[in-house]
Amino acid sequence: DNDFEAATTEFDTVLSLDPAHFATRLFQAICFLNLERPAEAHVALTACVAQRPNFQWNYYFRAQAQISLGQPERAIDDLKQATMGRRQSIVVDLALRQLETVQKSSNDSFSKGAE
Repeated sequence: DNDFEAATTEFDTVLSLDPAHFATRLFQAICFLNLERPAEAHVALTACVAQRPNFQWNYYFRAQAQISLGQPERAIDDLKQATMGRRQSIVVDLALRQLETVQKSSNDSFSKGAE
């Protein structure tokens, strides 16, 4: 945790000098996810989506934040977006697996609520 915490501090320094530095914001968001700070990760990843809307990893990682925030419907939308673009890529494979898991979990929760 200390390494991730230290990294976020360093990323803050870079972002104070260059707020539009995409890679810094993306890696900071990943640190936030590892530190179990999904709300901060979500904000950073939303900024990443605004900067590079066709970068599939933005959506994959933002879906992870949304899952942690208890927003499976939003996570499903982002995971679907992560599967767009290049068909043969690691992010597409990961997003499809995660999408299946979240949809099943979301359907199970819906079924239990209907009983």
